[in-house]
Amino acid sequence: MSQIEQLFTADLWRKPGQSVYALVDQAYSYLFFAWLKQALKLAGVNFTSLDLMSIDLAGIKSSLSMSLLGQNMFYWLGDITVLPTKKRLELLQYLSLYTGPHRVVFFSAPEDLVTINKPSSPRLTLGVSGFRNEQAIGSVVIDRNGVGDNLELINLEQVELSGVGLAKLAELYSQTYNLKLAPVFLSKLTKLKTKLTLDQYCLLLHYMTAFGDRCELFFEQWLSKIVVLEQTLFDLSTQFFARKPEKFFLSWEKFGTDYTAQFWTAYWSEQLFRAYYFAQLQQAGDLGAAKRIAYRLPFSFTQTDWRKFSTPELYQAHNFIRSADFELKSGSTEILLELFYLKFFNSEFT
Repeated sequence: MSQIEQLFTADLWRKPGQSVYALVDQAYSYLFFAWLKQALKLAGVNFTSLDLMSIDLAGIKSSLSMSLLGQNMFYWLGDITVLPTKKRLELLQYLSLYTGPHRVVFFSAPEDLVTINKPSSPRLTLGVSGFRNEQAIGSVVIDRNGVGDNLELINLEQVELSGVGLAKLAELYSQTYNLKLAPVFLSKLTKLKTKLTLDQYCLLLHYMTAFGDRCELFFEQWLSKIVVLEQTLFDLSTQFFARKPEKFFLSWEKFGTDYTAQFWTAYWSEQLFRAYYFAQLQQAGDLGAAKRIAYRLPFSFTQTDWRKFSTPELYQAHNFIRSADFELKSGSTEILLELFYLKFFNSEFT
């Protein structure tokens, strides 16, 4: 049985001695986790959700420590990264030592687990570069290193669905939601040259039921409007930070108008924000922090291109695009976006 299948079986979540499960990724997958809970409910694992935003830490600990008539519950804490840093790390410390009586599932970012990897907390043996002694079967990696008798890390960060893995994902998804599989649609989905997120796969599997195997038009004209293809954005960002306007505008002509100006201001704002702090941390010699903030930045920028920019230039570019976002939302024209590109490629933010 592949590990993608294991995630959807009750045995994993009822494993003797396992009290806490940490789902780890860069971002919380709302559609995927909603599906996972629904599928497990059908398999007899029914989660009770705790709203972290409305319950204080004492209330969470109280719920997890009490058992009515010896009843064991499955608690879903959801995305703990939404909590303030102090509360989040205190909760992580508590969960790293939790031994029952219930079973607890939560989502966290890798850097938070690294933060509490201290000699006093030997259960968490996660390194910055990933999990140790991983056994990869199919698409999902489940840590078998034994990071604690009561805690299991389920690493979704490096998910790469192959043709077989995606077929199994689609089969499981169709069983939960009673969807009809379309082999031609799935074949085209596996041949995409960009990696999609788990949520994007879940979304597209619903479109499969609408289009079936007559899906040529969907993949030619609709796909890029429904999901943002990360590889396409990655290539565009690479050309942007390399200051190659010819290649940049050739790519921009193909799909730039598929998205609103507000999308692009938000996208470039995040890119410049990360680029600014990456360059600042690199200059300060804090390579670990620089590596974490580099998520979603192009590889060429993190290796060499960051040296082409001063931090004041990146700051001014970010300030301009942030102001442009405000102006666009106040009724200004999209020419502000064109002005941003012109000023950036002409090095006018220096």
